[in-house]
Amino acid sequence: MPEGTEGTIVMVYGRAEQPSAYEVEFFISKQNDFALATVDAGLLCKD
Repeated sequence: MPEGTEGTIVMVYGRAEQPSAYEVEFFISKQNDFALATVDAGLLCKD
């Protein structure tokens, strides 16, 4: 996913207080489709 793409976390891997990764669902508007990706916890920016 390009940097800045917003997604929804659907699963947390590891301990809740210190997750190792997340399963994230993204909507790709150009393709009108969804993508599901496992993302390292250190790569996400939470708002």
